[in-house]
Amino acid sequence: MRSSGTRQKTPRPLARSLGYKRSGKGNLGIQSHYIILSIAIALSAIGIFRLNKYSSLNKWVKLGAIILSIKESWKDVALSPYSIAKYYYPEIEYEYNFNSNSYKSKAVSFNLQNIWVCEVDDFGIEAKDDDMFWRAWQKGDEISIYVNPQQPSQAVIINELVSQYKSHNLALIISGILIFTLWLYVK
Repeated sequence: MRSSGTRQKTPRPLARSLGYKRSGKGNLGIQSHYIILSIAIALSAIGIFRLNKYSSLNKWVKLGAIILSIKESWKDVALSPYSIAKYYYPEIEYEYNFNSNSYKSKAVSFNLQNIWVCEVDDFGIEAKDDDMFWRAWQKGDEISIYVNPQQPSQAVIINELVSQYKSHNLALIISGILIFTLWLYVK
């Protein structure tokens, strides 16, 4: 029953309070539909771009380089509020020649996580010197590096990625495909 004289106000939907107006065909639905499509395309594009970048590493040229300086550093990483792990990694400066030009670089790897070694593993076993390959090197040693033939100033000692990073990019691509499939279904 309605009472005469006073009319109760119904709450406005969130979309209307944000400024979206209702049109005959449901304008908000179309906008959100394209937002979902944009998210799907963006996720897939980011994953494909990153995987393509990393797959091009196989085309880099292997060369010899001379170590100019080398030292070991570490980083403390919080594993939980009560646990901190110490990760060791090398800082190496080296010199190399490519196409009669001399270059210097300090890049050891693309990601620090590719090369760092934890002081103690998950089972409480201390890291061995074999795990820390750089401990056998010293200033003046010749090492193998990988140089980008397109940009010879780019060089790294380790040109591989941890499989974890490859799987992250694959997850982005798969997420984009799943969201795109959902977009097709809802359409």
